[in-house]
Amino acid sequence: MVNSSNDVQWDDIDKFRFYGLGTGMYTLITMTLHPMNVIKTRQQVLTDSNQITSHMSKFQKIRGMYRGLGIVLVVAVPARSIYMGTMEHTKNYLQKALQSSNVTSDQRTLMASITGCVAGGVASGVTQTVVVPMDVISQRQMLNESGSAVQIISDILRNDGLRGFYRGFGMSLFSSLPIGALWWGSYSGMQNFVQGKFQQKGFDTQDLSVRGIAQVVSGVTAAAVAATLTQPLDVIKTHVQVSSSSSSTSSSMMQSQMQQKVTYSSVARELYSKTGAKGFFRGTTPRVTRMAMWGTVLSGAHQVLCHVSRKDYEFDFDFELGQKLVA
Repeated sequence: MVNSSNDVQWDDIDKFRFYGLGTGMYTLITMTLHPMNVIKTRQQVLTDSNQITSHMSKFQKIRGMYRGLGIVLVVAVPARSIYMGTMEHTKNYLQKALQSSNVTSDQRTLMASITGCVAGGVASGVTQTVVVPMDVISQRQMLNESGSAVQIISDILRNDGLRGFYRGFGMSLFSSLPIGALWWGSYSGMQNFVQGKFQQKGFDTQDLSVRGIAQVVSGVTAAAVAATLTQPLDVIKTHVQVSSSSSSTSSSMMQSQMQQKVTYSSVARELYSKTGAKGFFRGTTPRVTRMAMWGTVLSGAHQVLCHVSRKDYEFDFDFELGQKLVA
């Protein structure tokens, strides 16, 4: 089998409960990790050291760390539900197609990587039509000291029309596929590998501590691989999406981009001339950190969500287990 006997199949899940509980879960995770996205965006775009220092000092104010959160919650949470639903449906289909009763441990790890890779890539591509407009609006809020989402939407419509909401769509679509594929491919493969090693040494792979270790190792590994390899694409995409921000809050590089037609190649050339090759990796640390935290927490939460969303699941609280966990 491609998946372990303990995995919950998509066909066994109560979809109403899955999406209902998932919405609340993703909202909490999104709110908690949003500041890391703000830091990443500002590091990528603000190339002047004085601007970076000025903006970073504003992080002492909580409001500054949550710029753009409103539009993210409105769009990203339902988009995440679509993402996870698409991924689970695709993964379930692939697992059935690749199902085999006679596979080695190495083959099982490879199959887990393949199904996770393809399913993650498909899910990422499907959600881009709603995610890109959210990115355009929220990222401009992150870079501006003032201005509501409504004001930014009005500016975009006035200056660029509807197509302004899809700045960087091509790069987003192009980068989302490898990001999703690299993340879930690395995560699924590493998790299967780590659990296999624990199993070989006689550990119970359903033990909470064993699963926790596998979760963290897999999440961090997947984040490091996916974020680092796709960072240049993310930097270019972010510059294109915020290129028409107001000059009062734009970096000198952004103002230079506004005086010419903004293309991926022009952004790449400008970025390289201003910062060199290292400019394509600005914001890597907060992006890896956020992706590791997001992926580790989200994947763990997703497994719990799938478990409690089973059609045969009954919500009976085990008080003895609760006391052990608290202790």
